[in-house]
Amino acid sequence: MRPLVFSDTITIRTDAKLRAAIDAAVAREAASASDLLRRTLRVALLDATRVGSSSRVEARA
Repeated sequence: MRPLVFSDTITIRTDAKLRAAIDAAVAREAASASDLLRRTLRVALLDATRVGSSSRVEARA
């Protein structure tokens, strides 16, 4: 499977409550939904990478 790039289109199914939360966040941030979700995903992936690498370091110690 090839890695995703930010220009790829990803469809996410949401329920009404999640969609309302996304719309509210978009309005607060004054950004488009795709920009907001892209930034949020980037931060989540970076955090997951940091957490994963620190737990590997602790396991080796």
